[in-house]
Amino acid sequence: MQAMWDPTTPFTEAIGSLGTDSGVRTLALRTCKADVVVGLPPGEDERLRATEGGGGDSGCRKWAWSGKWAVVQFCDGKA
Repeated sequence: MQAMWDPTTPFTEAIGSLGTDSGVRTLALRTCKADVVVGLPPGEDERLRATEGGGGDSGCRKWAWSGKWAVVQFCDGKA
């Protein structure tokens, strides 16, 4: 199953029931190799798309396909 999230969607929202108030600490170490990415600050996706090979005006998130970029995301499971 694939989910297309807005890249600024908070990680805690994207992980659903494992997020805030779950009591479960969740750590994601992820090399970006697909269009799906969450937790980016506003404007970061656009900045990366503007880099060489990043996708530009094509509408594609090519920067996220190569494995050059990664995200480290954490939720402590508390409110």
